[in-house]
Amino acid sequence: METILTPELIWIAAGIILFLFEMMVPGFVLAFFGVGAWLTALLSWINVTNDVGSQLLAFLLTSLISLIALRKTLKGYFYGDVTEEHHPGELLEDSQGEIVEVIEQISPNKPGKVKYRGSNWKAISQDDLPAGITARIINRDNITLHVKKISN
Repeated sequence: METILTPELIWIAAGIILFLFEMMVPGFVLAFFGVGAWLTALLSWINVTNDVGSQLLAFLLTSLISLIALRKTLKGYFYGDVTEEHHPGELLEDSQGEIVEVIEQISPNKPGKVKYRGSNWKAISQDDLPAGITARIINRDNITLHVKKISN
C-alpha cells in the first residue's frame, strides 16, 4: 500500500506553513523559505533529491538564492516606494501647514476624513468643511489631524 505522507507533500505543507507565518511576522523573509520548500518538493518529485540530506541542502540553497535574488525587488512591490523622508509610521511632525483634500465632510461636532500623503486620515475642524475642498493641517493629535478652512 502506498503511503500518503510523501516527502513532496511534507515540503508543500512546510511551504504553506511558512507563507502563513510570513503574514504574521514582519520582515518579508519567511516567504522565500516557503519558495525553497516548494522547490524542494518539486526536486523531490522529479527524483533529483532522494534522501533527507539532499532535500535539506536543496531547501537551504533554493531558499537562500531566492531570498538574495528576489527580496529587494519584491519588497518594493509589497511596501511601495518608501523614501527616507516618508517612512510608514513616521510621526509626521512636519505636517503642520500642509494642504489636504477633504474626502468626507467635517463639522465642528463630527469628525470626517482627509487624504494626506496617499492615505485617509481622521480629521476634526472648527469649520464646516464639505467633501471635495482643500484644507490646511494646523495640528496633529496621534492619528487625528486638526484642519482648518483655507481662507481665500
